Amino acid sequence: MIHSDQQARKDAILREDRECWGKLVAALDAHPSGSVNSPGTPVWTSRDVYAHLSRWMDFNIHAIGELTAGKRFPKLAQTTDEINNVWQIEDSRLTLAEARARAHASYEKWMRTLDALPAGQLTGIIERIVLAGGTEHYLEHLGYMGEK
Repeated sequence: MIHSDQQARKDAILREDRECWGKLVAALDAHPSGSVNSPGTPVWTSRDVYAHLSRWMDFNIHAIGELTAGKRFPKLAQTTDEINNVWQIEDSRLTLAEARARAHASYEKWMRTLDALPAGQLTGIIERIVLAGGTEHYLEHLGYMGEK
């Protein structure tokens, strides 16, 4: 049985995720070319950020699926910085429109995954993935952009 406090927590997490995603999308769309990050932070374009977000959302959707199926968290073959660098190189062929479309498709799948997740399962490592892979990740990129 789902307790009302668990459902309220899930609702709050999803609401905050949607709000922060909207802020990040607006900030990225306001800077369609050139680096979107403040001096002293990684030199990424809006395309780079959209592609990066799509990749991590897809990874986190997979991780949540594995965990809810009773499996282990997928092992990363490299550090997150190394993975980010590889993905940035691989995705450098994408246009901004392609990366943006991919990110929005991943975000829709992300939200469907979270919506379908029973509130009682939004605890422990799964809650950590949802927060770190969603709102906290968006806020990190808004911070790099000086928009936080």
